[in-house]
Amino acid sequence: MSKKYGVNPSVLKCFWCGKPMGVALMGRIKGDLEAPHEITGGLDACDECKEKFKKGVLIVEVNEDGSRYGNQDRFAIRDAEGNKVFPTGRFAVLRHDVIRDGNPGDVKLADRETMDYIFSLFPNDGGKAQHQADD
Repeated sequence: MSKKYGVNPSVLKCFWCGKPMGVALMGRIKGDLEAPHEITGGLDACDECKEKFKKGVLIVEVNEDGSRYGNQDRFAIRDAEGNKVFPTGRFAVLRHDVIRDGNPGDVKLADRETMDYIFSLFPNDGGKAQHQADD
């Protein structure tokens, strides 16, 4: 328990959509600092995103630069070769029938060029960072 801030709460946010998912009670942080008002605890998805991901194939843009996340493993994903990569924040959920070897619920990793191409297929999306599978 923090002497200054009590339970010292932070709002937990979904990594994927940014919506609130709950509250983390941080208590005393080294130096009795105030907890950040909002945090992302890792790559966890909210219930709404989990449901969307089940409807299609989740394509996640990744690169090797983990500095954005302090190189913390809780934000890392292992690629097919076992290398540690980090999501950039751009993703798409596409119907499984438009992706070769894709099944609902699958996760595929992509580089920037691939994501640029995917987003070019949706020119009227208003610049949103995601595309959902059809309901």
